[in-house]
This record gives sequence, structure tokens and C-alpha cells, in this order.
Amino acid sequence: MCLQMYSVQFRYYYFFVSQILVPFFHSTFQIIQSYVLKNLVFSEQIFLFSLINKLFFARKNKSDIYKNDGAFSRSQRKNSNLTNLYI
Repeated sequence: MCLQMYSVQFRYYYFFVSQILVPFFHSTFQIIQSYVLKNLVFSEQIFLFSLINKLFFARKNKSDIYKNDGAFSRSQRKNSNLTNLYI
């Protein structure tokens, strides 16, 4: 009985997410994307997408940015921390 109740509840959540939330966010994203592509200059598009990338896909540790970077010296890493903020 308890298992049936959870499966019915899961079906309602699944329906809500798959039929209502996903199409809503997908259409909202498409509207924003079409506005950006039509009304912004290329450099503004790059700035906006890099800002979104930094906000939503930020790394947890700053050290993750420099993983597998044998070419950089320690002083170059310190100096590049400032430039990463403005990209």
C-alpha cells in the first residue's frame, strides 16, 4: 500500500516536471536566446555567455582552473587570477 502511494506520487511529480516545467524553461530559454542573437553585438554576446558560464558552471576551487597546467609558473597564475575576473 505504501509503495503504491509513493509510485502514484512519483507519477504526478514526473508528469509535472516533464510536461510543465521542462517545456516552460525550454521556451523561455529559446526566447532569451533569440533576443540575444538578434539584438546584441557579437562582443556583447560573448560577454553575456561567458558571464552565464561563470555563474552557472563555476568551479568549486580556484585550483581546479589550473589543473594539468604544467606550462604556467606560480607568478603567472597569481597574475592571471585578476584577468580571469574580466573575461
